[in-house]
Amino acid sequence: MFLDKRDEKGQLLSFKAFAISEEVAELGIKNFKKTEIFKELKNLFSEKYLILLFKKLIFESVYETSCKALLSKYSKDKVIDTDFYSINLLKDNKYFSECILINKSKKINLNNIKKFLIDFFWEQYSIISKILHLFSFILRFKKKENKNAKIAVNFLEGLKINERSDFFWYDKNSFFNNVITYFEDSKRISRFEKNKDLIFKKLKFLNIGYEYLYQLRYFLKNSKIDDLRRRVEKINSVGDEKFLKKKVLIYISKIQYMFNFFKENNIKVHYNSEEMGTGNILRQIAIKLNGGCSFGRTKSYPTKIKGDFIGFFPNDIFFTWGKETAKRVSQTENCIDHIIITGDHYPKIPYQKKILFEKKINNLKSKNLKFFILILDSSFSENKEFTWQLTFKEKMETFFKKIFAFQNDNPDVGLIIKSKKKDNLRSIKSIFSEIINRERNNRCIFINENNDLSSHYSEFADFTISISPHIQGALFHCLINNKKFRGAMYDDSNLSLIENEIYHAGENKTIFRNLDKLMNELKVFKNKSNQESDLGKWLDVSNHDPFCDGKGGERVQIFLKNLINFYDQGLKTDKAIKKTVNEYTKVYNSDKIYEKK
Repeated sequence: MFLDKRDEKGQLLSFKAFAISEEVAELGIKNFKKTEIFKELKNLFSEKYLILLFKKLIFESVYETSCKALLSKYSKDKVIDTDFYSINLLKDNKYFSECILINKSKKINLNNIKKFLIDFFWEQYSIISKILHLFSFILRFKKKENKNAKIAVNFLEGLKINERSDFFWYDKNSFFNNVITYFEDSKRISRFEKNKDLIFKKLKFLNIGYEYLYQLRYFLKNSKIDDLRRRVEKINSVGDEKFLKKKVLIYISKIQYMFNFFKENNIKVHYNSEEMGTGNILRQIAIKLNGGCSFGRTKSYPTKIKGDFIGFFPNDIFFTWGKETAKRVSQTENCIDHIIITGDHYPKIPYQKKILFEKKINNLKSKNLKFFILILDSSFSENKEFTWQLTFKEKMETFFKKIFAFQNDNPDVGLIIKSKKKDNLRSIKSIFSEIINRERNNRCIFINENNDLSSHYSEFADFTISISPHIQGALFHCLINNKKFRGAMYDDSNLSLIENEIYHAGENKTIFRNLDKLMNELKVFKNKSNQESDLGKWLDVSNHDPFCDGKGGERVQIFLKNLINFYDQGLKTDKAIKKTVNEYTKVYNSDKIYEKK
């Protein structure tokens, strides 16, 4: 178990698991490129996306084993329990020699059965398509009339434009029959609305088309892809390559299905916010086959942890806040061709919401509270698993106790507590009950809603404190949306070697390894009201967002509107993107197009 284990430098131990898995994946790719399977695949699919696809597959496949080996090294018994194919541990229990390492659990459970059945289904793609073709005269799938090029959106983050949303860029007056969203299953809808019809009504009102993704109509034949499948099937393979072959055939089927979906709906632009797994890369390969492109955007602040963010952004176009995030994104292992600086994609706090929250703040002010601290928590755990290491639960409890102690010592302090997820803190009963108690006694405001934006509350705070195992995106959202922002991060993970630039600029000013020191500095800052103090003052905000106006979504909207118009004019992808980029620079200048150095 990871618990709160650290390496010899005091960093969270799990950081090393990322680095190990990345090195294994790199070795695996070298071997993969030598196979006959790879040689066949690159005849039809883009080589760079194939490399990214299988590097991500290997990385995610070996990650658990990397954690086991790492924990073994740092444990007393030095025992490694593995259930994997062809694992050969090299010296120091660090690296693995074989390339394709897929978890082969001995335990049979519902998820395993479900996965087996799904894989089996995709393996039968060619049979299904042949049967459907034979009975096409009976089924008679009605062809869709698609005069306009379309943008397709995987429905993952809902419709609320003022919160986290798949449609942060959308305006119904800017797009006419140009946008559709698809649901992979009904659960994707029920996350946001129990009554599905309400979602459908909202989509109709917004002039957004919709449908469930998986339908028989898209199991179509395609001569080029069918021919590729036959060639791969004929390849003689043994050992790990045999398993790789099976995996590749499933991937070919999924690409073929998505290609048909894109083609039948005349989709030229695709947005898919999922980051884990290989589905996003498979869909990127499919949209490229259809002569289209994809876009992504910054959601989380990109870390500099080696191996993190592999294959998260397999996009042609990527929208980001400013030069700093653009630089970080460009350094991740992805295949982004165009990085566009748009500013923060979320709007400022809506007027009505602002008025309601001001009433709450004014109520606390009437109780003689004068100095307000915004607290941003993060996910935490007892870390009794061997796969993920979040902020240790006891550390999160200690963090809040010291915040409460600070408030007790300073009766004029009010707390605004913004939890990362709904009921995130409920598992720490003592802390949760204390928050509720302080809220009842008019000492704090507790914001406990999913997808609610931290940046909407930062302007009501005199200081912001965040805690997270990584550099927290929510903290930077506050920074770029509040001109008077003062805030600091408590770094329990010890990111000093990884985030050396941030530490160089702000150690013991904007980032603290010692929580007691942070609280002492905050006490001095509060009592003296010293605006000349460097505490919580971040350098060069323009590097994080040159606009600082909350209109990044509108700029993305303008970009996409121009792009889809160029597609409608008959331009191919490269020319359409080039012309769109040129139009963007005319308005916002060439420095808003990030060039990787």
